Amino acid sequence: MVSTSSSSWTPSATTWPWIACGDCSPARTPTSPHTDSLSRRSEPETGFRPGPAADTGCPLPGRAHFLRPAAPCGCFARSLFRSSVRSSSVPSASFRIARTVLAAAIAVSGAAAATAVTTTAAHAAPAASSVDGQISRSEVIARAQYWLGKSIPYNQGASYPDQGGRSYRTDCSGYVSMAWHLGTSATTQTLPGYSHEISRSDLRAGDILNSFYDHVLLFDKWDDAAHTTFSYYSFGSTPVKHVTGKSINAAEFDSHPNGDYKALRYDKIVDDAPAYIATHDFSGDGRDDLLGISGAGELKLFGTRSDLSLSSSTVGSGWATKDMAAATDFNGDGRGDIVAADRVTGDLSLWTGRGDGTFNSAVKIGDGWTNMAQLAAGDFDGDGKGDVIGITKDTAKLELFTSTGSGLTGPKVLGTGGWANVKNLAAGDFTGDGKADIVATNSATGELSLYPSNGSGLNGSGVIGTSFQTKDKLTMADLNKDGKSDIVAADRATGDLTIYASNGSVISDTKKIGDGWASMTNL
Repeated sequence: MVSTSSSSWTPSATTWPWIACGDCSPARTPTSPHTDSLSRRSEPETGFRPGPAADTGCPLPGRAHFLRPAAPCGCFARSLFRSSVRSSSVPSASFRIARTVLAAAIAVSGAAAATAVTTTAAHAAPAASSVDGQISRSEVIARAQYWLGKSIPYNQGASYPDQGGRSYRTDCSGYVSMAWHLGTSATTQTLPGYSHEISRSDLRAGDILNSFYDHVLLFDKWDDAAHTTFSYYSFGSTPVKHVTGKSINAAEFDSHPNGDYKALRYDKIVDDAPAYIATHDFSGDGRDDLLGISGAGELKLFGTRSDLSLSSSTVGSGWATKDMAAATDFNGDGRGDIVAADRVTGDLSLWTGRGDGTFNSAVKIGDGWTNMAQLAAGDFDGDGKGDVIGITKDTAKLELFTSTGSGLTGPKVLGTGGWANVKNLAAGDFTGDGKADIVATNSATGELSLYPSNGSGLNGSGVIGTSFQTKDKLTMADLNKDGKSDIVAADRATGDLTIYASNGSVISDTKKIGDGWASMTNL
């Protein structure tokens, strides 16, 4: 324990080294020590000592400045002392920290039995934002994933670089600072200065749950449509963790009381541009439109114009968990419809189009689609009704579900499997014979392959493009109205949006039609 005089004292050699806490209180002269009853225990304890303004770097005159020791968690302005120190008394001061005791070893427990904790699977993150500049939600998550799986030691006194080489403090608030691409490593007490409070129900990817004195979590996503469980990233101990299935009503988050956390949103975070998921003539004007899901879970319809510019309207909501979707004329009435799988429930639903850019209410047409890695739709048998295909996660097989106009039959396995390395599955009538063909890229080789439909299966495959490793967003549409579906791809490295025109058998021409598409998550 620590024994103090009324005005000054010297910490024992067994205390941690002192560093500025960066916090000031109105000047006063401590006249008598006080004892915090909570600190009478064998655990490390907290305390402060007055110091000159020069020690803290604070320019404010006429204030009593405090120093704190470097503690295991640098995210709160409290001090931890070793249990070998003699007394728990600290100088009295009008200081805003009410609690003065904290366990020295703060470990993230992983929480309830249904909660899953991941410490692996690091991902490279894009460097689209600038320091202290606007940043998209997807980039915040990508930056957070960059530290995941690297076994970075938790250490308040150390730092680790982001993918661009800029270093941040290796604790929970330094981790959030890195994810937000701040110019400095903030603390849990200064993060509110970069953000504003929101309701918990409005939490989205890249927001935080911040406990002012203790800890901060980076919100990833809601795990269910009812917003009762969620996933988050945390750096409260070694290593960085990704936790899923955490109840929003749990008694604690990472061993700190639920009620201590406030939901905050970074002032410079922006919603991602809609993920374009489908092309079809939804509005009945003779031109293909683009359909997308915004970061807020809104279904957006982008009507094309003759100059390729886009105008948008919101045509649905509650789409945040429907991350596999495709467009096709499912019932053969000449209007564009939507099929989408919900990643939480596994339900496959159909929204039939009215031909004016709006849709009828959803009808469930399948279940168990949580086992599907990819989804595409098109008229594969040439009967005028759009069918659905998907690649299974467990067996890597391509399955065809044939449309009856109101439901699906099947599945029918196409081929013998081996679709594990296939990504960017897309469907369209590339050959112009009235039946939807398949195009897909090989993640290992970067080759773009065509799989023509024969009405009941596929006629082998052929490579029609190379160097598609970075072109990870594909869709198909007849953009030049020649009766053959062309390929549209966005390059994640350059952000370029390019058309690859079909002549019925190979790509006959390429044309860049846009840029800035690196933030799109799908086409």
